[in-house]
Amino acid sequence: VLEMTGGGSFQAGSLSILSDESESAPPNDAFENRLLLTGKDAQISGSNADASSELGEPLHGNLLPPQRSVWWKWLAPSDGTLALETLQASFRAGLSVYAGWKLDDLIEVAKSESPGAGLSLAVKGGVEYSIALSGDSGGQGSFQLRLAFDGDFTNPPPTNDSFSEAKLLFGEDLQVQ
Repeated sequence: VLEMTGGGSFQAGSLSILSDESESAPPNDAFENRLLLTGKDAQISGSNADASSELGEPLHGNLLPPQRSVWWKWLAPSDGTLALETLQASFRAGLSVYAGWKLDDLIEVAKSESPGAGLSLAVKGGVEYSIALSGDSGGQGSFQLRLAFDGDFTNPPPTNDSFSEAKLLFGEDLQVQ
């Protein structure tokens, strides 16, 4: 039995739970309270100070626990490329993008490879994506999040990145470029 009152953290092995009953937590601290992002280009200023982790929440963007995550949702207007990056973060921030509508059923579709790195992914029109930003090892503070649709500022995915766009390979001596 684990009981924790007030704010605090608990970590045992790979389990890490942050609890903060402070009323100063960001409004998008919980997955169910994701803020809606609209448009093809956006830059958001925010903070994950006093944010927490939820039971069943996945680890985001190759970060170490504990997590202090904040959430958004974005609906892809059409097929294309979504690029995300953090700017001017006062902590080592990581990003993850998910498909799914429930926290315990999320499917990770992209993540930053290291704290502070951006990401780019192919998206399908009409699909709602959930975006999580968290601090490495419980890092917290202010940040700016930049979203660009079809304005890739990292690397675009290859033309055959989607299963439906797979290229047929045949022959005995193949070379892929």
